[in-house]
Amino acid sequence: MSEHWSILPLPADGDPVATNFALRLNALGSLYFFAKFVLRRNRLVNHLHGHVCTALESRHLHYLLELPRDHMKTTLCTESLPIWWALPFDERDEAAMRALDYSDEWIRWMKWVHNPQIRTLIISEAGHNAMMLGRRIDQHFQSNPLFINLFSEIIPDEKSIWNNESKHVKHTAFHAHGEGTFDFIGVGGALQSRHYDRMIEDDLVGKEAARSEVVMEDTINYHKLLEGAFDGPDHVQLIVGNRWGVNDLNGWIRENDPDFVIETHSALGGCCSLHDPGLPIFPEEFNVERLERIRRVQGPYIFSHQYLNQAVRPEEVVFKPEWVRYYAQGSGMYQKPVVSTKTLQAKMEKALQRAFRPGEEQQLFDTAARKVLTHEAREGEVIQDIPISALTRTMIVDPNHSGSEGRARHAIIVTGLDPETDRIYLLDLWAQALPYDDLMANVYKMADTWRLTEFWLETVAAQKYLKYHIEYRNKVEKRMLRVRDLRTDRGKNAKWTRIDALAPLFEQGKIFVRRDQSPFLDEYFRYAHSTKHTVDILDCLGYASQTWSAINTKGWAATAEERKHRLTGKRGPMGY
Repeated sequence: MSEHWSILPLPADGDPVATNFALRLNALGSLYFFAKFVLRRNRLVNHLHGHVCTALESRHLHYLLELPRDHMKTTLCTESLPIWWALPFDERDEAAMRALDYSDEWIRWMKWVHNPQIRTLIISEAGHNAMMLGRRIDQHFQSNPLFINLFSEIIPDEKSIWNNESKHVKHTAFHAHGEGTFDFIGVGGALQSRHYDRMIEDDLVGKEAARSEVVMEDTINYHKLLEGAFDGPDHVQLIVGNRWGVNDLNGWIRENDPDFVIETHSALGGCCSLHDPGLPIFPEEFNVERLERIRRVQGPYIFSHQYLNQAVRPEEVVFKPEWVRYYAQGSGMYQKPVVSTKTLQAKMEKALQRAFRPGEEQQLFDTAARKVLTHEAREGEVIQDIPISALTRTMIVDPNHSGSEGRARHAIIVTGLDPETDRIYLLDLWAQALPYDDLMANVYKMADTWRLTEFWLETVAAQKYLKYHIEYRNKVEKRMLRVRDLRTDRGKNAKWTRIDALAPLFEQGKIFVRRDQSPFLDEYFRYAHSTKHTVDILDCLGYASQTWSAINTKGWAATAEERKHRLTGKRGPMGY
């Protein structure tokens, strides 16, 4: 619909008749209002579920919706939507909407979408699951006083059929067919002599189908049979569910039924223009901490399907889940039960080889004892905490050469290398598809955060896109953020080669990341040689090996020795 309902304010005087009529009109005009305020589904939020409701408000609905588990998809699509379809739209409702200047097109839409004689078939994986969905509808017709008061003319009476398999709302028009307003069956249920106007397939695929190719094939074949149960060409078919594998029902629809509009959402964003990567789409209930706990419990494979809606073949994944190592960043006194004061001092002195701005050396000494990285123990291996100041920090910038358009994003990462152990820490990251001004703003911000005076950049990108930005900001801010060139391989498979080269480092436990670095973890766990998934952060990390190999440890050691002599007043054994 090109026209949308504007929510009516409730009467200021609180008149009950006028209030109820305004509530009724709002419920008829808006699926989101009906679900949240009439059916009292208070957990719904407009920034996510309001968008989904708008998409469902369509006459020509051939729609596959993938929402993460527990993100209210059944509440919207299988509980609220079929009841909304069955609401009455009478002459008084039409007159009121016309008085509000709604068009003839809108009135035709209201008459089509709302019809107590509508026949909706609701299918689930098993018959008992379908009946449970029916009980969610029961509670509104039997014990929701607001709904009963607003739409009393369809509340079933003693003459109405109302059981687990079929539910008929009350209406006065002649009703020749035997199907109910809402019928419920499981996969494999008989379809002979059944004809429906609208269908909702809610989680047809479950654990049994995911574990068995035979069961999955039977589920897909049953979906094909449903086409014969529609009464005429002007019908609605809605499929709701998560991903269970590459060859699940949703995968089959992607490959074989181009008529379906497919909308996919990931719990951690990056799925569409509405949701930025790494940010929860339903933070009211699923913040980063809760999602990371679910990932730890379920494992990356199940989590990728159930919460990210990313189908992955296990045999195609390059990086193993057990390879990734974790650290945490915190504040507190640096504990050194094993490392001596002399060793700690040496580490701190090595860190001072970087060209800090005036006054930063003392600040570093003052704060190094408090800024530490702690390692998660694994298989009995306990790694000593390390101060951030002991790490050699480098920043890599990988611009998206198509600008802010397309799926590829600008990417920035900051890594820290411990020269004594060759362990590598992913300290910071940023990846978004934004204009170059935003990219440069984040480059300077991250340089300030990590006290960097240079960053590494792909040579071609530096010349073509960012040279002006760098020179201008350096001049205006009277500072120097130097660019160091990355070597660029323009071969056909250069990106995959770069990323694959990280595998030995991960396998050897050399790379440590934080559990809250969701954008990186999402790419890591589903990485395969495919263009279906974004790999901007992994690609950026693939460039980082050039910065690590460029470290001149001998030069730093000499400088550290010179600084030590200057600070302590002592010289070497030869007096130099």
